[in-house]
Amino acid sequence: MAYQKKIGICILIALTLLAAFRIYSRRLSDNIGAVPVYAVGAVSTNTQGRNSTVLFFDENLDLIDKKEMNIGSLSSEYSVPFRNEERVYIPTTGEVKNDDIIMVDIETKSGDVKYYKDPKEIGVIDTLFQSGDKMYYTSNINSGCSLREMNFNGGEEKSADIMNTLIGNGGRLGEELFLIAHSTPADGGPAKDGTTIVFYNDNLEKQREFYTDKFVHRGPSIVHNDKVYFMSSNAEEEDKRIFSVDSQGNFEEIPLNCWVYRIESTPEGLLAAGGDEKSGSFILIKKDGEQIHYGMKEESLLQMKWQGEFLYTLDRVEEGDKSILRKYELEKNEMKLVQEKEIEFNAPKEIIRSIF
Repeated sequence: MAYQKKIGICILIALTLLAAFRIYSRRLSDNIGAVPVYAVGAVSTNTQGRNSTVLFFDENLDLIDKKEMNIGSLSSEYSVPFRNEERVYIPTTGEVKNDDIIMVDIETKSGDVKYYKDPKEIGVIDTLFQSGDKMYYTSNINSGCSLREMNFNGGEEKSADIMNTLIGNGGRLGEELFLIAHSTPADGGPAKDGTTIVFYNDNLEKQREFYTDKFVHRGPSIVHNDKVYFMSSNAEEEDKRIFSVDSQGNFEEIPLNCWVYRIESTPEGLLAAGGDEKSGSFILIKKDGEQIHYGMKEESLLQMKWQGEFLYTLDRVEEGDKSILRKYELEKNEMKLVQEKEIEFNAPKEIIRSIF
């Protein structure tokens, strides 16, 4: 009887391990199905459990496909996916542990999926961007910010750090890479508020560094017309502006008449989204400095992305807990609403967090 009991326990353990292996294998499937053509995508995720769904929409904002993954906390309002013609790279936010996986790499035309593991426990990815055939990411590290070249084979990564800083992100400006951060010492002394931008070549060798103590960098930075644009974290009136810096460290202030919380590059100019005490608005900043204001339908704008020839926005409506996807056309100083659809998708405990 004891022998049979042991056999039963062994069988139960084996079945449990087999089930766990199947779940793990399914989550780490190397193919989730191809989506050759789509206009815009969205990420729905559970911030407490291991469930996420990647949604794909056509040019009419109709849902054409969805891919489910047993990975939680994919992307956020600021840790956004990066998309090119062949792939979508989706970072995790660290709210849920995913076996050290910090990014999902989907090759949309084939459906092949790779899972990028944190090589040195760097933590959350802040920004993702591409330079040539290389991928880079930025992350906050202990008492500093880091810019890293991704190594998809698990080997040693090239990196550049700015110590004694808070919140950093980066990108590509011309032929160089940059890392921008705030709260940094100007000359090696005690940390104080300010903005630093450091330029590197594609081997992450430092080229130049510039610092200003006049304002503090906040939020994702945008490259537009050979300059890096970013927002300020200063309060009240000082926040009604954005800033730019070029590759030679020339900082410029652009005053606005509302608080700004999103900026995006478009062919028509730099587009800012913000609001005052009464309502929200879009502001198109033309190359000659002219500012054109548009009314905003969005109740709670989470993200806006320029894709192809259109601007897409993600709006969260508190009443009914709805997520609205909108498509705009910018032409000749006009901003026209082309399509507007509620994302008709409901997964238990998942929320739409980002678009790509």
